[in-house]
Amino acid sequence: MAGTDIETLMKWLDREEQEWGIQAMIGRTVTEDRLAAWLQEELGMRYSPDLVPTFYEVARAKYEIMPAINISTAVYERKWGKQLIYRDINTGKFISYKTVAERFGSLGLLF
Repeated sequence: MAGTDIETLMKWLDREEQEWGIQAMIGRTVTEDRLAAWLQEELGMRYSPDLVPTFYEVARAKYEIMPAINISTAVYERKWGKQLIYRDINTGKFISYKTVAERFGSLGLLF
C-alpha cells in the first residue's frame, strides 16, 4: 500500500466506519502507535511502514480538521465502483474536491 493516495485511504476509513462505527475508528487512529497496531491487526506484515504517517494524517484530516471546516465525507456505490463525495456540514450540499482543497488551503494545509 505504499504510495496509497488520500482518496483511497478516506474510502478505507469510511468502509471501516460503516462496519465498526465512527468512535471505534477515531480510537484506532488517534495516535500513530494505535494506528500502526490496528494496521498490523488488519493487514499483518503486508503494509509499508511509510503508510502509518500518511494514514495518520488522513485520519487526522477526516476526524479533526474536516469537521472544523464543516466538511463530511461519504462513499457512494456507483455502477462503476465506489465514489468518495464531500458535503458541507452546514448546508448539506455536495462540494467539490477543489472546494475541500481551498478550505484546507485557508488553514495553510495541503489536501
